[in-house]
Amino acid sequence: MPKLIDTHVHLFDTERGQYEWLQPNNPPHWPDKHLINRSFSPHDLALPTSISLNGIVHIEAGFDNQKPWREIELVEQTVRLPLRTVAGGDITADDFSHTLDKLARFNSVCGIRHILDEQAVAVLSHPRALTNMQLLTSKNWHFEAQFSVSDSQATQCLLRLLNKTGARCIINHAGFMPGETVNASVWRKNLLCLAENPNVAIKASGWEMMGASRAWQSEQVVGIIEKLMLIFGTQRVMLGSNFPLCLFEADYNTYWQCLEDAIPALDKQALMFDNALQWYGFTLNSAD
Repeated sequence: MPKLIDTHVHLFDTERGQYEWLQPNNPPHWPDKHLINRSFSPHDLALPTSISLNGIVHIEAGFDNQKPWREIELVEQTVRLPLRTVAGGDITADDFSHTLDKLARFNSVCGIRHILDEQAVAVLSHPRALTNMQLLTSKNWHFEAQFSVSDSQATQCLLRLLNKTGARCIINHAGFMPGETVNASVWRKNLLCLAENPNVAIKASGWEMMGASRAWQSEQVVGIIEKLMLIFGTQRVMLGSNFPLCLFEADYNTYWQCLEDAIPALDKQALMFDNALQWYGFTLNSAD
């Protein structure tokens, strides 16, 4: 039975958290956003009987952007599976060290995510970004980068930060591979640049976020995963669900059944378990 560590899960408690991005009048203005505007707990992570869920990585979901440690506290109280967490954090903030100190009280924290998106260049070239990335590296935590890798200027800004600080970095959602042929070529070229740094890994996830339609086909997904493995090698690619956003297109069970069926047996252990074990710092006795 294949073992799985899901490297990209968001758990919500909408009664206690803020989640401003989930509110109907706030961006992103998705017509189907109401489908996920509710609480989600580990009990919602139901897998097919052919897969064993051996751990999850909770990625910050905006529970409280001013006090991101509140979200980590809630998740650690809720999750009984082997757990690692990536907290929210503003790498341009002058009180970033205070945020890191607060987060250091929790055993599960292993990284910080600052959603870059269209502000990637401004954030990564900010005067405080270098100092704060050095602080992150001193904790032996990684930076979780969410942006379009087709943005060449942003990619170079990120690489400069990583090369200067020695920080480890995990790219979210396959760097948002575009559908257009021209931009896909730029995406691939920029990924090759990122892959030259051995401290960079990438997650294959977020398929429902790519393109105008939520729909995706397993053949399309496997094709992207194969491209990622050619660029980064088998040891630096991981799988994630982006739960509950994956529900826009497929339930959790169906999502993982599709991927498990489509991925070659030779790569399954690395992509579903081994790489996450290493990059997110799970201990063997907590995720076996």
